[in-house]
Amino acid sequence: PRLEACRAAGVDAKRVLSYATRADEFFCEITGIAPEALVAARESVLSVTAAASRARPPVAAPRRRAFSTRAETTARNAVDVRDLLRTRLALTEAEVDRVERYQPAGARATVEPKLAWFQAHLKLDAAQLGKVVVRFPALLTKRVESMESTYDWLQTRLDL
Repeated sequence: PRLEACRAAGVDAKRVLSYATRADEFFCEITGIAPEALVAARESVLSVTAAASRARPPVAAPRRRAFSTRAETTARNAVDVRDLLRTRLALTEAEVDRVERYQPAGARATVEPKLAWFQAHLKLDAAQLGKVVVRFPALLTKRVESMESTYDWLQTRLDL
């Protein structure tokens, strides 16, 4: 607003920029502009800005959710995984609690393929796999693809 008022009064822009950080009274005294002209310039800028903001209606951003975060879905997944660990690996409640306390394993659809991969590649029976899962619960959070590459590397490295 100060620059517009100074342009209208014919004041040098360099002088305006030199005193732009000063208080209005001092600025008006140095530049020779009437305080009323500065107030009028400020009000015209504000009215133009307000009119521009009223011209566009606010647009709400679309809600996007990649997956369900509902509490009942999470609780149902936890119950399914606990049931899977109890029945397939014959784990006790205390062992299942220990596995779950490390980190919830996710959904049954993600845990079941991991257990099948361990049994097929490491040739473990249910009791042995149960011991591995209780000892290393973080294995249930790993991706099968990353485990396959590590498994292949170990086989090559150890000449198995």
